Amino acid sequence: MDFLQLNIKHLLSATSSIIRREVDCMIDDLLFAKTISVLYDSSSFTLQDFIPHQSYNQENTGSSRRKNVLLCVSKDGQDVEMIEAARQYREDGDQVLTITANRKSDLADLSDRVVGFDLKLDNIDGNYNSLLYEQVIYILFTTIKQSIEKRNPVMH
Repeated sequence: MDFLQLNIKHLLSATSSIIRREVDCMIDDLLFAKTISVLYDSSSFTLQDFIPHQSYNQENTGSSRRKNVLLCVSKDGQDVEMIEAARQYREDGDQVLTITANRKSDLADLSDRVVGFDLKLDNIDGNYNSLLYEQVIYILFTTIKQSIEKRNPVMH
């Protein structure tokens, strides 16, 4: 197997573990959020790169059920500051959404909704795993952007 086929195989393996319904529900949560805050552990791009700034921290009115949303993007789900922020949101009655490669993490346990995916690559160096993680996040953010644009044209 050549390197291109191997890389595509790894990316397909990671993305095939994502449950589409989890992504769709997360998009609903983001669309109907009162405000959105996003935390990243490490990423070369942010969700704001995909969705215009005006859709963030925008006071959406119309329903008293709307909550502030914290979206956490974390490879291992163990970042102490992110976990503390998630705890605070939960204590305030707000919503925590997480995208992670570790569904069993402390952060995932604190979250109302988790979009998880598997990065189970034995004998692969850490840099490759990090690049694969970035690619999966890029695909998820692109999916979120396209869905939001389709469902709410005002937000793009």
